[in-house]
Amino acid sequence: MPVDRPILGRKWMIGTQESLAPPAKEGKKLMWIIDITAEENPVPVATFDVPIDDPSKIDDRFGPHQPHEDVHLKDNLVYVSWFGGGLRVVDVSDPYQPREVGHFLPKCDHQKMAQTNDVFVDDRGLIYIIDRFHRGLDILEYTGPRRPV
Repeated sequence: MPVDRPILGRKWMIGTQESLAPPAKEGKKLMWIIDITAEENPVPVATFDVPIDDPSKIDDRFGPHQPHEDVHLKDNLVYVSWFGGGLRVVDVSDPYQPREVGHFLPKCDHQKMAQTNDVFVDDRGLIYIIDRFHRGLDILEYTGPRRPV
């Protein structure tokens, strides 16, 4: 998914490896920052992941599904649904060193862990996330650090 404007004078895209199984079965899945300044030669420059202490204790998907698809990076923030990791907010002001600046883990009533499947951020900055099973919709507002664009 291409970013809508240059950062550090270069063109970028965000990619994710969708998690399809528990981490003990498929290994870690990552979010990638890719330099597409030369579109015919994309260059991955960094990754982001969420640390897992013991993959054998996670019995469902835990990894990225997708970032907010309409990537107008206000404040250089990427919002990513992370299945069992909930919502992750990643600052890509320095694409070579993405860093997490916020997260939200939904409460689970019907299963062992949330399965945050999709994220949308509206023009007011409200964040909508849905669970792929029975949790439904959460509406959030990011209140963490921001960097000027």
